Amino acid sequence: MTDEKTRTLLGWLGKIVTVHLDAEQTPGQSLRRGHLTTTPNDGKGKISVYLMECSPVGESYTGRVVSVMRAFRGDGDCLIVSPVGKEQYEPWIRAAVGGMQSVEDTRFFCLYEKSCGVIPYRFRDGHLEYLALYQSGSGTWSFPKGHMELGEDELETARREAYEEIGVSLTIPRDFRCEISYSVHNRRSKKKVVLYAVPFDGEVTLRAGEIEDAKWLPRSEIQKLFGHRELRGIFNRLEKTVTPTPSDK
Repeated sequence: MTDEKTRTLLGWLGKIVTVHLDAEQTPGQSLRRGHLTTTPNDGKGKISVYLMECSPVGESYTGRVVSVMRAFRGDGDCLIVSPVGKEQYEPWIRAAVGGMQSVEDTRFFCLYEKSCGVIPYRFRDGHLEYLALYQSGSGTWSFPKGHMELGEDELETARREAYEEIGVSLTIPRDFRCEISYSVHNRRSKKKVVLYAVPFDGEVTLRAGEIEDAKWLPRSEIQKLFGHRELRGIFNRLEKTVTPTPSDK
């Protein structure tokens, strides 16, 4: 359950703000410090800001709030501001802020979130089936996927997540890439899921404690379970791309 202070911070996500710069940057620091002079209900009149990948000229900088850091010990809450149009993801933000201060007992709520994974498919009696996983933590069905980690590209994340969730080292073709986009945190954050279609028809070993079940299902059932509108177009495109071999029929 989100507390009131966190809800107030979340209200900054996505806003374009003008940051007043603090003292000159200390050599070796990865981020510039600054502050906003008007913050509702904080009792201080300002809130701390880190500028990420910004090149300020003068005493202020205008950018977009791409993350809010909620510190659950002490008074370390702050905003992370980046150039407008620049997508920043949680692992990169956490690493950058961690070079400036402790990020233990903190949570980063980010404007942009990105997960990568795979759509495993196979033919049965000439018809396509897709492998769906039941996530015990969220109580939802999904394809094998997960958040990117620092230093990974999309394919590296997809391979790692497939191995972690179904215990299979997959060779992932680059020729079928798709995206699903939706909003989280009461529509304040934009989440992107990148998926690669992969032919697969083997045994799986589910990640204990996180993946409760796995089922091969036709597209009609997948669409009902997942609920993403984009899936219809993704399946249409995929089914025009792949064809069964004689052994699949």
